[in-house]
Amino acid sequence: MAGRTGAGKRCGSCRKEPNHSMMTRTTTASVAGRSVAMRRLRRRTQAAGRPFCGTNGCASLLDVDPITRIATCHICGYTRRVH
Repeated sequence: MAGRTGAGKRCGSCRKEPNHSMMTRTTTASVAGRSVAMRRLRRRTQAAGRPFCGTNGCASLLDVDPITRIATCHICGYTRRVH
């Protein structure tokens, strides 16, 4: 087979770079970290003695109106009835 020298080889400029897409945490570590964060939030809410705003990204305490018994977040506007 004349003329087929290096048929199975590629030139140096034709090589593809390997795709290394790695996650920062394993699934197990992510689940464990999430449950720890939820427990921490629950403890923080109970320790505060006041209702905590539960909307995503809002980390403030709710202001309770004693007459209407409605708690309102002064940052995001979230409202909740207090028992």
